[in-house]
Parts: sequence; C-alpha cells; structure tokens
Amino acid sequence: MDYRVSWSPTALDDVDAIAEYINRDSPAYSRAVVNKLVSTARELSDSPNAGRIVPALADEAIRERFVYSYRLINEKSFERKGWPSAGADDPQSIFLSRKMARASNATEL
Repeated sequence: MDYRVSWSPTALDDVDAIAEYINRDSPAYSRAVVNKLVSTARELSDSPNAGRIVPALADEAIRERFVYSYRLINEKSFERKGWPSAGADDPQSIFLSRKMARASNATEL
C-alpha cells in the first residue's frame, strides 16, 4: 500500500533554512542535501515504518531517519491534509515555490 507523504510547514521552513545556510558555501552541496532529504521522505510512501522510533517519544507512529547530520522525523497519520506532497517531479519545486510566494508577499507589504 502506498502512503501519501506530506511536509509540515515547519519542516519546509527547516529545509529552506538548511538549504540557505549550506548554499552560502556550496550551492552544489546545498542541492545535494535537499535532494537527499526529499528522496528519503519519498521512500516513506512505500515504507512508512522505516527508521527507528524516536527514543524520547516512544510512539510507534513517530519515527526518525538520519540524512547526513540532519534528523528527518515523520509521523504516520491519516488525517493530515493540505500540506505540499513530497512526490513532486522536481525536489526543488516545493522549496522554490515557497520562496517565490514569500518574495511576492514581501513586495505586497
């Protein structure tokens, strides 16, 4: 059974911040890290129980996987709707569209 993988707004903000921070020194490595984060999240659609249970939470539904030095935490849930899907054709599209939306909002203020 395939599951839908969605990103919380906070998670998207975190990935944006990671990408911007790494991009200061290495745009190529920044893209690689974002691509790896997105591809690891996509794998959850086939294996939602991948990774270990977060020790501090001890909840079967909340798991973590490590991507480089970053922790990708997921919660298996059936009621979350309206968040961007991680299944977009271009891994950067989620983050690019958010940046464009923020830029247009900043100009409207």
